[in-house]
Formats: sequence, structure tokens, C-alpha cells
Amino acid sequence: MERTGRRPREHIPNSIHHVMIRGNNRQRIFYDKKQFEYFINLLNESTKKYDHTFLGFCLMSNHAHLIIHISHSPLSSVMQNINFRYARWANHNMRRIGHLFQARYASIEINSEEYLINLCRYVHLNPIKARMVHTL
Repeated sequence: MERTGRRPREHIPNSIHHVMIRGNNRQRIFYDKKQFEYFINLLNESTKKYDHTFLGFCLMSNHAHLIIHISHSPLSSVMQNINFRYARWANHNMRRIGHLFQARYASIEINSEEYLINLCRYVHLNPIKARMVHTL
């Protein structure tokens, strides 16, 4: 039986995506302020290297939600850059090896304004619901 690889992700220019990344085995990917700040810096740097903008994001201890407007650069290139750079940096700083993230990132294309509004609400209220913070 011939083994086939994963299907490549479809690139849809000028689209908005809800992207989710999770720690391997649901383990933490962010432990302290320094790690959150480094990841946010990577998000900022990625907007300069690739053609996209972040409409919102939420970093939790073991996962993250990103709302990304993609223009011409493929979402896969954006996420590969962010995830690879963060995993390499985090593994080095925590003196660990192996996978940091569980599988590939998940993404859902946002096709309606109503869904986008509800998603923004969900993403920004996620830390409150998880009792990580009391207010936004």
C-alpha cells in the first residue's frame, strides 16, 4: 500500500482564519511573562515578514487562539515561521527537547461577519472563563 502524506493546506488569499495551537499532550507552552512576551514579539515580526494582520489573539497557558487576516502569504508559511521559531526558542530556554505543539495548528476559515464577531468575543473572554484573569 502506498503511503500518502498530509494534504497541503489550501491557500485562500484575502481570507480570515481562526487558528488554534495547543501544547503537546495538552501540556503548557507558556510558563511565565517572558514566554508570553516572546511569542507576542514573534507575532509582530511575522506581520513584517509575511502579508497578514492579526485581528485578535489570546494566549493561554497550554494553547493559543489567533484571528488572522491572510492576504497573499499562505497561512501555512505564517504559522510554520511562528511555531518553529517559538518551539526552538522555548525548548532551548527550558532545556528540553521534542515536540512542543500537539500536531499541526488547526484553522477554520471565517465566512461571516456574525461568526467573526462571536469569535472575537470568545477569544477575548477565554482567559476570564478559564479564571486566569478577572477582567480584560
